[in-house]
Amino acid sequence: MALRDYPAVIRRVLVVDLDVHQGNGCAVLFKDEPRVTTFSLHCAGNFFSEKQRSDLDVEVPPGAGDDEYLALLQEHLPPLFERVQPDLTFFQVQ
Repeated sequence: MALRDYPAVIRRVLVVDLDVHQGNGCAVLFKDEPRVTTFSLHCAGNFFSEKQRSDLDVEVPPGAGDDEYLALLQEHLPPLFERVQPDLTFFQVQ
């Protein structure tokens, strides 16, 4: 793990989960790890398992188009990068 192996370089990690369902796996894995911030942008109508709490969850209305999706991403992602200032970012898109 980057936090363990490179503590002098990697102090903060941001996980950006942009696939259609809520990032419940990442939320559970890192819920007690203050050095990792989780962000999930997901469809409000697509929950195949129990919803978990990410550090930031943003729901996209069912049927939203590209413009609405990109507007939500633009609204939330730049301020999140500014607040977290991650040394490493993971993007989950599938």
